[in-house]
Amino acid sequence: MTRRETIFTVLILSIISGCIYGLQVLLFHDLRNTEFYILQDLAFIPISIAITTVVVGNIVARRSREEAAEKAGMLRTMFFSDIGRVLMKKIDAISEPSIPACFGNGMSVQKQQEIIRSTVVTVHTDRDTYEFIRTFLNEKKQDLITLSGNNNLMDQDDFTQLLGGLFHLLDEFSLRGSYEELGESDISHMNDDFARVLILLGTNLAASAEFQQKHFPDFYQKAIRKEKSEAAG
Repeated sequence: MTRRETIFTVLILSIISGCIYGLQVLLFHDLRNTEFYILQDLAFIPISIAITTVVVGNIVARRSREEAAEKAGMLRTMFFSDIGRVLMKKIDAISEPSIPACFGNGMSVQKQQEIIRSTVVTVHTDRDTYEFIRTFLNEKKQDLITLSGNNNLMDQDDFTQLLGGLFHLLDEFSLRGSYEELGESDISHMNDDFARVLILLGTNLAASAEFQQKHFPDFYQKAIRKEKSEAAG
């Protein structure tokens, strides 16, 4: 509704209300009671606003945040199933220390993220990993663009930074070209970019794992067993 339409609607409703009160006075010839009930109705308005705006509004807003967080958790889980875990495994293989080693049983997601963010990661880019990630991200570019347009995910600061880091990698690949075209300074720069993305992947994976454990405990346990089996193999 436009501002003009709002003003017009309020004006019409006020005129109707005034006509009804005027009709009441004409029919019952009791101005005193009419004034009394008008003031009584006006006195109830602050209470009504308090109930509908403050109390009900907070309940609706909290519910909306919870629903948005749940949708974001599901989308983040899908991201890791299709893109995130592949990237993390590839980058972690050429990095030290290993980021998955930062995940600990019994620690809160905030504590895990704190440990991951404080970890100094050193990446040693090689040709195979560089070319794999360059090809992989270009293949998944449209998926990343679709995710970046989802408001539920973009409200998550860590995930927003992660998508920003991945789009930056795509820009770097476009600018620097194939591995054979890289100089020493290019490789050093890519090492830093890969390290930053790995940290962001780790913090987001911690949040994703917490969501899975809370909402899909059976899936979470199977995923943990699979990862341990792959690591042992």
